[in-house]
Amino acid sequence: SSCLTRLSVRLSVLSTTASLPPARRVFSEYLSPPHGDIVNLLIMGPPGGGKGTYGNLLAKRLNADLITAGDILRDEVAKGTETGLAIKEYQRVGRLVEDSLVANAVKSYLIDKYGSESSTPISKVKGEHQTRRKVRFILDGFPRTVAQAEMMESADYWPDHLAADVAISIDVPDQICIDKVLGRRICRECRGNFNTADVNYDGYVMPPKMPNPPCPCDREKNWMKREDDKEDIISARISDFHKETKPIIQHYESIGEMLHFRPYRGIEDMEELELLVLNCFDLMDNV
Repeated sequence: SSCLTRLSVRLSVLSTTASLPPARRVFSEYLSPPHGDIVNLLIMGPPGGGKGTYGNLLAKRLNADLITAGDILRDEVAKGTETGLAIKEYQRVGRLVEDSLVANAVKSYLIDKYGSESSTPISKVKGEHQTRRKVRFILDGFPRTVAQAEMMESADYWPDHLAADVAISIDVPDQICIDKVLGRRICRECRGNFNTADVNYDGYVMPPKMPNPPCPCDREKNWMKREDDKEDIISARISDFHKETKPIIQHYESIGEMLHFRPYRGIEDMEELELLVLNCFDLMDNV
């Protein structure tokens, strides 16, 4: 695996504001140099933690593609491909899909989209520092196991320019995730998505996400919750997430490719997240 031969450099604290809570700083002790001049990111986070929202906003800020592994697998099933039929059979019998099937589907999608070999010239984003690397894509939902991560790192199996350089973990406490999920509402009339949860504890300030302009529909009659937005269900999903993701986080920490971020003010902290990633790129340039 190419990651085994990468050098490592001591990480300094990436937070640019001394007053920021320590938990918003990078936890990884080492940072590995990237595969190339354009970087690929992974993003992970617990159910209800807003990972999809943060990934989408970060992709827009970095002018990168947001790619969701779940969408890739659903598309394979819908198209009835060989991989899709195999995935469908695993789902039918209630078994976890084999790592190799998931990895093949994601790899094939990335190769179709970006090519099997890198053809991108050196191009870095000008910022307040001399150079800042560009981002090709942010991948959500893959890898989910250490075996999948190792497949992505194998130079014999995975194109080097499509391998992950940095993984980002959106760290949100379990209770806040539960509160946010229980606060989700959908208007059956105008199809608006809202969140009534008002989080203001343990240093987190996330006010309700209400319609603006106000939803013209009858709130009592038309605002509804998803069938599975129940505390016991979300608690079980969060527990499963921790069991599934802890080995992945430990893996990327061990090879110096993990950033941790806690959004104390929700999406108001997007600038902090972007700055965290860009400062990481600056360290890469010094490797």
